[in-house]
Amino acid sequence: MFTYSQYRHTCSQFIHSVLKGRLGVNLGGNHLMGGSLLGQQVIVDTRHPDSFVMLFCPPVIESSIFALFHHMLKMGMVCVDIGSGCGYYAITMGNIVGYLGKVYAFEPIPECCELIEKNARMNDLQTIFPANFSIGDRLGKKKITYFGEDYQFFFQKADDNAPKEAECSVTSLNIYLKGVENTIDFININTQNDLPLLFAGMSDLVTSNLYLCILCRFNRELLISQGYLLEEFLKDIRANGLKIFILPSLEPVDDATLLKCPLPKYLLLSRQPVCSYV
Repeated sequence: MFTYSQYRHTCSQFIHSVLKGRLGVNLGGNHLMGGSLLGQQVIVDTRHPDSFVMLFCPPVIESSIFALFHHMLKMGMVCVDIGSGCGYYAITMGNIVGYLGKVYAFEPIPECCELIEKNARMNDLQTIFPANFSIGDRLGKKKITYFGEDYQFFFQKADDNAPKEAECSVTSLNIYLKGVENTIDFININTQNDLPLLFAGMSDLVTSNLYLCILCRFNRELLISQGYLLEEFLKDIRANGLKIFILPSLEPVDDATLLKCPLPKYLLLSRQPVCSYV
């Protein structure tokens, strides 16, 4: 277990790289290549704004996320990245867990899923497994509309920013990983949509993996607009023995505080203490 002072020291080391920004190389079309905080080269599609922002204009909270990866992930661990985009976090996790570990990267947009595979090859990471699926609570199909957002980047404008449509397959983590992986160590959930649905579809994994940690984005206003009863959702999390810690402080947070919070928050869920304060 790492100490809180170690975590804060790592955050302070990463924050300098976050604040100074990063340079990109135009590869033609809508592809730009840049470097992550840990030095891996990652290609992103400029039509996917989340991937672009994380690589070139990251929020300050990214220093805390990378500090968590640095201290919590170990060689040989098995990780899951949901809503992986172009693979920014998947590549980072794959570099840390190494050739003895695995990273399952789920991304419904086919062009982005192809970039995950390309980025893994470029970084010589053979244990990253891209999967062109949307994650939910059951098997199915759904239509997705993507790209087409009116983002004006200061040095690169998408060549073709027209909205695109595709039919993607839907699965749950319980179904996809059943009989494939007995132990899951870390799940990173990038999407803020339908969080209770995702948790319902990973209930078996949560129950059977006592040392599982989950990093997620909790957007109260969005989830309420989607019709979810957040009191019941948080009660289900607690019923599984999971404690809720808030980033960047890593302090435990109660349900009442979360239910009043108007802004999206990064949460870490774990049955075990995250760090020591000695």
